[in-house]
Formats: sequence, structure tokens, C-alpha cells
Amino acid sequence: MDESIDIPEIAVVDASFLLSFFLPDEENNTSSVVMDAYAKDAIRLLSSPLLPFEVSNGLYMAVRRKRILPEHAGIMVEKMLAYDIEFLPIQFSKVLQLATEKKTTIYDASYLWIAITKNLPLLTLDKTLSRLAS
Repeated sequence: MDESIDIPEIAVVDASFLLSFFLPDEENNTSSVVMDAYAKDAIRLLSSPLLPFEVSNGLYMAVRRKRILPEHAGIMVEKMLAYDIEFLPIQFSKVLQLATEKKTTIYDASYLWIAITKNLPLLTLDKTLSRLAS
């Protein structure tokens, strides 16, 4: 494991982070190290209930753009669903308010809202979302 990456005990994960792990042309050292730690039960992952939809859509778009085969997308969806990511309920009115304040999508605001309310780090590769979470 890369010692330069600080792995928290618990964190909120977004779709960009998982997609970088699942898509060969988006490979990222941080997501690889964190997901390796996750496989070894060294980190607990939380997320928005929107995560499976957003990751599945990202994989579908990768198939449409001929970046991956449909079979690969199907395997990655099944892999994601087998992960023990805890999907936390969100308060949509609060998420809408946060999205409006931060000028971001409801999807991104849902991850951000969980990270803020639980006082946890947000694992994202989205630069704007990362900035909003700091």
C-alpha cells in the first residue's frame, strides 16, 4: 500500500471515485489504494443512496462511448452492489438547499451533505466537489 496516502477509518465515497477505480482509462492511484484498503476492511465507506444510479449511468455512458464492453460494465455494477457500502438516508430538502447554496447538482450535494453532517472526509475526484468539501 502507498504510505503517502492517508486512509481514513471511515469516509463518504462518490461516483467519480468509484468510476475511476472501475474504468481502466481513468485509473487513479488514490482510488486504487483506498479500494485495496477497503478490500482489507481497513476503511468503512458510506454514501448517498444515489450512488448506484450514478455509477451505473457512468458505466453505461462508457459503454455507449465504446470505452468498455457491456460485459465489463455488468461485472462492475455487480461488483459495486456486492460492496458493503452503507447508504445513508438523505434529507432531500436539506440537499436541495445545499445544492442551491453551492451551485452544484443534487447528486453531488447528496454526497457533500452526508460528509458535512457526519463530519467525514469525502472521497471524490471531482475537483469542484473536493473544493466544496474542504
